[in-house]
Amino acid sequence: MRHQEVNSRGAGPLTARVAATNPETALAIGSVVPRSFHADGSALTVLVLLALLTTPAFAQESISTSDGRAGATGRIDPESVRRPSLDVFPIDAAVRIDGLLTEAVWLLADSAYNFTQTLPQEGFPASERTVVRVLYDASTLYIGAMMYDSDIRARTIPGLEQDYQTQNSDMLGITIDTYLDRANALLFGINPAGALFDAQSFNDSRYINRAWEGVVRVKTAVLEDGWSAELAIPLTTMRFRPSDDAQSWGLNFLRRVRRKNEDSYWAPLLRHYRVHKMSRAGTLTGLRNLRQGRNLNIKPFIKTGRMTSDATARGSGNDFDVGFDAKYGLTSRLTLDLTVLTDFSQVEVDQEQVNLTRF
Repeated sequence: MRHQEVNSRGAGPLTARVAATNPETALAIGSVVPRSFHADGSALTVLVLLALLTTPAFAQESISTSDGRAGATGRIDPESVRRPSLDVFPIDAAVRIDGLLTEAVWLLADSAYNFTQTLPQEGFPASERTVVRVLYDASTLYIGAMMYDSDIRARTIPGLEQDYQTQNSDMLGITIDTYLDRANALLFGINPAGALFDAQSFNDSRYINRAWEGVVRVKTAVLEDGWSAELAIPLTTMRFRPSDDAQSWGLNFLRRVRRKNEDSYWAPLLRHYRVHKMSRAGTLTGLRNLRQGRNLNIKPFIKTGRMTSDATARGSGNDFDVGFDAKYGLTSRLTLDLTVLTDFSQVEVDQEQVNLTRF
C-alpha cells in the first residue's frame, strides 16, 4: 500500500483538550488552529509543547466519571454504562507507519482509554493501561495505540502467520462499523510482533467471515514499558457513505493480556460478548469529506508447465495459461467481481471421502 501526501487545506477552530497531571483537572488549550494540521506548523508546535509540559507522553489519562464509567477503582455494570465516543480530526500529511508513534499529531488526537475488564473480573478496570488514538486524511484512516505492560518480557506471541490464533496471543483488537448500523463491522487484530488477523462480522456478532482479506499496513514496536502499534487502513478497503457532511462510525477496542487471561474493552461488554458485538460498541465522531476513491483490485495469474508421457518424450507438450480476477466497487454497497480465464486449480472443492461401509 502506498501513502500519498494530501495537500487539501481546511480551516476551522479546534480546541485541544489535554488531561493534566492532576486527575481532577484538565487543561483546555483554547487556541484556534487550522482544522487540518501540518506536522511542521508553528501552531501545532506550540500545542505540542503545552501538551508535553502537562501530560505524560501519549497517555492523556485523567480519571473521569463524567460518562458514568469507573475511575481508578471500583466495578461498573457493562450493560448500564453509557457508550463512549472518540473525536477524530483530519491531517494534511500521511503518518509514517513505523510503530513508534513519534509524529507530533498523535499527541493532539483524542484518546480512548480507561478500558474495562470482561475477563477475569467483569466490570473492573484493566490491570494494564491502553491508549488508542485515531486520525485520518483524504485517503487513509490511521490508528495508533500504546499498550503499557508491567512485564513486557513476559508477552505472549504464539505465531507470526496471517490470521493467527488471537485467543492465544497478546493483542489489540479493533472493530469498525462504517455504516453505524450497529450490526456489521470490519475486525482487525494485531499482536506485538506485527501479525495481523482480519475478518468481517455480520448480524451483530452472529457470523464471522474469516476469509476476508483487507488491504492494510501494520507496524509494531516493543518498548521498555510496553508495545505500540500503528495501523493504516486505506479508505478503499472499507465501504461507507461518501459525504461532505459529518458522519459517525461504530468503534470498539479490545486489549488482551494472555498471561493474565485478561480481556478488556474500551466500550465495556459482558463476559459472553466479543469485540464485534457492535450494538454495544462506542462511536467515532467527526469524520468529514470522505470519498471512496477508485476501488479496483486486479489479481493476474500465469500458469505454465511441461508434460511428458514417457521416457522417449513421445506425446510431450507445453501448457501455458494466463488470466486475471478483478474486483471493482460500483457503489458503497455493490461490488463487481470479474474473472477472465479462471484458474480452477485455485478453486476450493470438498475434500474427497471414501466410504467402505454399507451406507
